[in-house]
Amino acid sequence: MSNQEYLLDITKSVKKRFEGARSILSYSEFLDNLHQDAPKYCRSTAQYVQDTFNAFGTYKVNVNGKELTRFKIFDGVDETDVQNTWVAGQEEAQNALYRMLGNFVREGRVTRLMLLHGPNGSGKSSLIHAIYDALERYSATPDGAVYKFNWIFPAEKKIKGSGIGFSQDDKHVEDLPSYAHLEGDQIEARITSPLKDHPLLLLPLTERSALFDRLYEEKRLPKHYPLSQYLRTGDLSPRNRLIFDTLLAHYGGNYANVLRHIQVERFYMSYRYRRSIATIEPQMHVDAGVRQVTADHSLAALPKPLNNLSLFEPMGPLVDANRGVIEYSDLLKRPIEAFKYLLGTCETGHVHVTPVILFLDLLLIGNANEQNLDQFKEISEFTSFKSRIELFRVPYLLQYSTEQSIYDKQLAESSIPKPITPHVTELAALWAVLTRIKKPNAKRLPEEIGGHLDTFTPLEKALLYDHSEIPQRFSAEQSKKIRQRLDVIINESRNDMHYEGRIGASPREIRTVLLHAAQNDKYKTLSPFALFDQLETLVEDRSVYRFLQLEPRDGYYDPKSFIEICRDVHLDIVDKEFRAATGLVGVDQYHSLLDRYVQHVKAFLQKEKIDNPITRKREDPDETFMSNIESVLLTESESPKQFREDLIGKIAAYKLDNPELAIDTSTLFSGYIDKLEKDFFSKQRKRLQRIARNCLVLLVDGKQSLNENEQQDASATIARLESDFGYEKSDIRELIALLSSRRYVEEESNEANDDDES
Repeated sequence: MSNQEYLLDITKSVKKRFEGARSILSYSEFLDNLHQDAPKYCRSTAQYVQDTFNAFGTYKVNVNGKELTRFKIFDGVDETDVQNTWVAGQEEAQNALYRMLGNFVREGRVTRLMLLHGPNGSGKSSLIHAIYDALERYSATPDGAVYKFNWIFPAEKKIKGSGIGFSQDDKHVEDLPSYAHLEGDQIEARITSPLKDHPLLLLPLTERSALFDRLYEEKRLPKHYPLSQYLRTGDLSPRNRLIFDTLLAHYGGNYANVLRHIQVERFYMSYRYRRSIATIEPQMHVDAGVRQVTADHSLAALPKPLNNLSLFEPMGPLVDANRGVIEYSDLLKRPIEAFKYLLGTCETGHVHVTPVILFLDLLLIGNANEQNLDQFKEISEFTSFKSRIELFRVPYLLQYSTEQSIYDKQLAESSIPKPITPHVTELAALWAVLTRIKKPNAKRLPEEIGGHLDTFTPLEKALLYDHSEIPQRFSAEQSKKIRQRLDVIINESRNDMHYEGRIGASPREIRTVLLHAAQNDKYKTLSPFALFDQLETLVEDRSVYRFLQLEPRDGYYDPKSFIEICRDVHLDIVDKEFRAATGLVGVDQYHSLLDRYVQHVKAFLQKEKIDNPITRKREDPDETFMSNIESVLLTESESPKQFREDLIGKIAAYKLDNPELAIDTSTLFSGYIDKLEKDFFSKQRKRLQRIARNCLVLLVDGKQSLNENEQQDASATIARLESDFGYEKSDIRELIALLSSRRYVEEESNEANDDDES
């Protein structure tokens, strides 16, 4: 294919898409489309943004034991798209924004500025820019088509016949009812609408109201479809009104002749080109203004009736954003005088710009950090602003698995030349969440759980928030009460100035920590060891980070000790993975063992018999088997009878809370499985230590000093750590050396601490 043929194919393709999108319409064609799909063409901006949320769909997520709706517009886009906007968590903020959009739709117009507030780096801007991205994508779909209009003035010498376009007779109307589809060389002048006025505003108010009534009567608009005030009572922007009135006067009141000059054009929202999406940064400047354009040489070809008009062109971010969304970035960093006009704009929907008034249909959204909001609340004008501003809190995340997804994504998009060791982002996220968690205030919690929560360590509270894990020291009844009141626990400090999630390590800071750790020449990979070294450096700089200046209290607000907690968690993870890698026993065997124990306990309590898979007979529950398991699981203060009842009670409580889910003992009793695993390996200690030693010998000195069986066991263990768990050989050597020096030696010298170590 030649280049010329290639370009010709592209030309045909582009033209086909252009015509298929119905990008250019006459006014009559626009009204035809409106009658076919009235709700689509009668939307205000609030309705359009709400439809954008709905268009991409939703799904349910479990957040701290509570089912919430998550909107897919915050999940980014697929790999075929250029942009990828994604927000981790923040489902409560998403739902609050959506509810406010619904309020605007029901009120008939946008009446407040939506202000997202929270600590630096909590995701405020990410939420807004995800909406931007969704609007761009939705406006490019058939359902998301949105229209404005232009004024078209034909070149009379290019059109057959004289006087066309400004003759007061109608002799050419049948030949050319509209100038909307004229080719470029047939157009003398084209005036666009900077405010992107809705084409329906061209209808006189009385006739427009009658049109809406007819659409309701014909059921083209649903009975309760809320029409906005912008379309019900709005008017053209000052420049469009001036042109319209001048043409109507010139044509002696012939409205059809005026509409011949209307070209309805589909437009596509764009953040890059500031087309119905705009951001105002916190520097000092006016957000809107006007300039006179009559003398513009590009408009010199305007017909004589318009030559003497003083045409003003509105400009600025507010103008560019009309029919869409405008963001006030770090709004409260601006001097208050710079945004006082928002009081009137939110109240009336228009803004005064000398010498005109601009009527707007746009969503106003902003963000601010907590420190600036605290200062803003102290000023005398705050009360006036509060009635025009709706506050949406966007705190730091308190679920470390969700926080981890942020760092996984960031590292995947970064050019890190080193391999990334498993669990490094998990541990970074855990440390960050630990810095944000507040000690429970038992006095403000219900009496039945307050005393229990008072004993929670920061790590236990993090595990509770992340996957509702409750320490095994609590009975089934106590665990049930804690799980049932999880929302009360989470919201305990919601109304405090220093709420949980306001203070702590920012995701931005953790990202920097990870990137610095990746440059540590001491390590060949980005590993937890490099992470811990970098965190040790971070916590020494107390003058820079506010969360480091808090006074430690009962283990909370102690970032330095949190590093040691994360080291222990890391060691537990590695220990478990190494044990699995030895192949001494399959992980599923512990799950099967616990499932079998639960079956026997249930039958015992209900005085039933149980199937024996070996004898194939119905037999009594095996007391010896249950006692052997309980010798591992029970603490000294627990009785077998009470333990068994609590176990079945926990299962019943879980089933009551999750009636549609199958019982998963590995999740519900993960601590018990850990104890069984630890007990088994404590009995295999000598063999385990030998395998660890042989692995180190193989990795450091080679296989010369090992016999064939030792080589096979060590090689197989190393291979499983590489293939099953994703470790590099350099990491494996460090990890096994750490286990040998910290965990296995301690177990050998102090067997009594086995359960506590786990």
